[in-house]
Amino acid sequence: MIRNIVFDIGGVLADFRIKEFLMEKGFDAPMIKRILKASVMSPYWGAFERGEITEEEALKGFAASDPEIEENLRTAFSSIAGMLTMRDYAIPLVKALKALGLGVYYLSNYSKKAYDECAGSLGFMPYMDGGLVSFLAGKTKPDPEMYRMFLEKFGLRAEECAFADDTPENVDAADALGFAGIVFHDLEGLLSSLRSLDVSVADLEMPEEYLIIDLEFCKTDKYRAKLHHYYLSQEIIQIGAVILDADNQVVDRFNSLVQPVYGMPDKFITELTGISEADLQHAPGLKKALDSMAAWIGGRKLVAGSWSSTDYRQLTREMEQKHISNPVIEALFPEWVDLQKAYRDMTGEEHSKSLSDAMSKEAVEVEGRLHDGSVDALNTARLISKIRASKEQSLRVEAIEKSTEYTEDMGFTLGSAFSNIRFS
Repeated sequence: MIRNIVFDIGGVLADFRIKEFLMEKGFDAPMIKRILKASVMSPYWGAFERGEITEEEALKGFAASDPEIEENLRTAFSSIAGMLTMRDYAIPLVKALKALGLGVYYLSNYSKKAYDECAGSLGFMPYMDGGLVSFLAGKTKPDPEMYRMFLEKFGLRAEECAFADDTPENVDAADALGFAGIVFHDLEGLLSSLRSLDVSVADLEMPEEYLIIDLEFCKTDKYRAKLHHYYLSQEIIQIGAVILDADNQVVDRFNSLVQPVYGMPDKFITELTGISEADLQHAPGLKKALDSMAAWIGGRKLVAGSWSSTDYRQLTREMEQKHISNPVIEALFPEWVDLQKAYRDMTGEEHSKSLSDAMSKEAVEVEGRLHDGSVDALNTARLISKIRASKEQSLRVEAIEKSTEYTEDMGFTLGSAFSNIRFS
């Protein structure tokens, strides 16, 4: 009888999107092929996942097989945030299995670097009973010893465990030890395989996740801008975002500086945001920053929002005037909500409040430096968490595109998303 479900992570509960990740770093297809051959396909990759060698030793090992691309290898793996992203069904699937009284675990080849820098891909872990990753085990699948270490750690019997992995060799190793192995192809196939083991999962409740967005701006040189048919007085210089799940947990964060085209931060903006002209010299342009954000969002279905409509209007208009198209970002626009207005309507006050004033009223302490897009987005999430926890408060919102009202701009804009939201 199956009492426990054990999951691989990459390729099952999270997307290992290394090719897309390298494309976003600016590498073309031939170079990506060389990078993958020198890294993922080398023995140093496994050694790094087992924690046997340092990051520097791994990079030197990668470069030894293709010295001409050492600089590219170092650029590729300097930061791997975004290389793994959690799949939208991961948390609902774990919860559904737990609701059946099953133990739910993970057993995965994962380096410490991936564990630390791709933490957002592991948002399902708090809902599980535990697991084992390779850099802690000192072993990688399909080494039978890693499976035995896992069983011993949790006091489990292999014949009571189903094991799902997208790599057939890893499943074969589990089968040999008595696990009920499942080669993972897609969610539907997994559920079918589980049913054949008398584990019937009802339709998964896929909760909406909410995207809190905060943008920071600088002024443009209006004469130079108009020469290029850009008629907005501001340009985006930072995108900060937080994903808040239906259980009120921040499960992922995004942050990118953005190099403006027609302006630069003046003294006031630098003092306000902490962003200087020097900080933006090597930042991506708006198109590349949005491409990275879209890749980070992946296939997740999100309801976007911001503190006032200013961020929404700036982003939509700036994309239009700079002729930027991005289907993932544009898909957010129809239901993008103005939470500053929603908060004002909830409290019945005549004038809209800034985020800091709203946080003060709700007794939520401000953390970090205000007017940093990433920090402001996170602070907004903390405010939303407080409101969601209250049984006396409820926010009624409507999409900005459906509203005829412009809200006041309180000096900076933030995004948020709420449970207890009713869409009109």
